[in-house]
Amino acid sequence: ITDIQRRLTEKIIDINRNSRTKEGFAQSMKRLFREYDSKPFLYNVNTPDFQSFVTKLPEETIKKIKFDSFDFFRQVIHAADLNLKMEEAQAYGILSALLSTINAKETLSVTCDYFAVFDFMVDSLVADIFE
Repeated sequence: ITDIQRRLTEKIIDINRNSRTKEGFAQSMKRLFREYDSKPFLYNVNTPDFQSFVTKLPEETIKKIKFDSFDFFRQVIHAADLNLKMEEAQAYGILSALLSTINAKETLSVTCDYFAVFDFMVDSLVADIFE
């Protein structure tokens, strides 16, 4: 899982380095969402397989994974060279909540295109999060 996280982090940071705009940041979040969609084990923490995997991890590894997600957020913001309009923790929480909509994809897909829903939300929120 750490190799996958590392590769994904590099990919998202590269997108932001190459397009240092709010639109570039939004594109990177869309890419991240689609990666999550293609790899359910990255987000679907309620499956027996994931629970079994996590219980085998040392406590320090679990703490590191949690910290790494906040650090990842900081790295992406730095790579994008964007300034926040709000507290860092609030922006992180908003983007984390946005990414967590992947958990509702089965429900959403019955009535709409969940990618279109996510894309709309990220495009709308980026303007409120960044200067």
